[in-house]
Amino acid sequence: VFIFGTRGCEWLPNNRVLKSINSSQLYISNKNKCILECNSLIEKVFHLIEKGDVNFNKSKTKERIREYLIEHEGMKLTIAIDPNDSISTIKSIDSPLKDCHCDSMNSQIVPLFMPNEMALSKLNAKSLIFDSIFKCQSNCLKISENITNELFSKGHIIMEHSYPKRKPNPLYLIELKKNKSVLLFLVQEGASKTRLKQVIEINNSKIDVYKKYINGQYIDKNCPCILP
Repeated sequence: VFIFGTRGCEWLPNNRVLKSINSSQLYISNKNKCILECNSLIEKVFHLIEKGDVNFNKSKTKERIREYLIEHEGMKLTIAIDPNDSISTIKSIDSPLKDCHCDSMNSQIVPLFMPNEMALSKLNAKSLIFDSIFKCQSNCLKISENITNELFSKGHIIMEHSYPKRKPNPLYLIELKKNKSVLLFLVQEGASKTRLKQVIEINNSKIDVYKKYINGQYIDKNCPCILP
């Protein structure tokens, strides 16, 4: 069970640091990502940046790129924040770890996304809103609004082509396999509501469809619902 919420008193230094990290894209080296995956710790990372305690005595707060040691439930991470690029980078992991043979991995920095099940649970925890175009497309495709039960339990978020850190409202592409086809949902996350904006049917995963769809440039000829 995943529980999401906001910490009160956002003006406190601890909460300002966590908010800054959560509002930026999180990055990590391939080696450290391998270590987290091997130890099944990625979910704990996202709990840490949501609810962790910043150890300011062991943090570097005077540099342009500040490094913060954050602790939560036995896990310790050092995370660097670059205010000019709106990114945060996990620099080191200080937790009990098993040997995962990750030394051969390169040090290239890659995005670290919230695990699929955790992200779906976060979206499903909010009130759902159905846009008029979504309702039109659903009728055309003969799917009911109850499809959301499957969407948030079996769907797959295509994080590489989504905008999880878009401000003020993140956008997600979520695939749901149905029989021999795939339903592709466009979902917008708000502060307290999750908005289902569109749904189309595709025969297979296509990168060009992803790009056009999430940027509002895709026209579904099979279900030509018109945006209001």
